[in-house]
Amino acid sequence: MPPNRIGPILLFLAGHMLIGIAVGWSILGALLWFDIGGLWRLIGGSAHTGIAMAMLLIGFAITFGSVAMGSAIMALEEDRKGPGGKGFRVRLLRRLDGRTVPESAL
Repeated sequence: MPPNRIGPILLFLAGHMLIGIAVGWSILGALLWFDIGGLWRLIGGSAHTGIAMAMLLIGFAITFGSVAMGSAIMALEEDRKGPGGKGFRVRLLRRLDGRTVPESAL
């Protein structure tokens, strides 16, 4: 792989990470907007609002980004052809890797 080209699997993971971060920040926004448990009043009344928000944003990004990436990785092994079939997994791995993968290796 040339040094200036990002591998397809990294793009696959980065895309899922960004989706997870977007979902996490959306949930955080809803928690703050609806003031669940008085969270916004607590943060807004604090002298350290910026630090509290940064900690929440980072925590939600790490948590939901990791969950999205993990679920994407675990979904790679799922077969769509039923028992004994390797259709979906082989096609996806070949597409991600960009090379031919022998079926005996899977």
